[in-house]
Amino acid sequence: MASSYRKLTREEIASLEAKGCMAEDWNEVEVAAGFEPGACINVIFGRNVRLGSNNGVTHGCDGVVRRAMIRDVMLAECTVGDDAFIWGINSSITNYNIGRGVIISGCG
Repeated sequence: MASSYRKLTREEIASLEAKGCMAEDWNEVEVAAGFEPGACINVIFGRNVRLGSNNGVTHGCDGVVRRAMIRDVMLAECTVGDDAFIWGINSSITNYNIGRGVIISGCG
């Protein structure tokens, strides 16, 4: 997990909103160096969310290499590690520390 986080810039918020993302309060979302807002699509951010760098890839145990991204999920009270792949969660992920390179997909 990153040791240093910062608030989102106005430009990053605009980019996230253009990709269908929304937040209860954008001040509750913090990001690490290497965060790319384009890798978040249709994400609802609740309170106290920290996102790591997401400009790399992760390697699944199935041998598939996936570009880091967060898509189609609600996150609250979470820290997401660098280069995680989270996609297609039919409910929320709340109160988790998700490690570097973790893959969570098709759950709900």
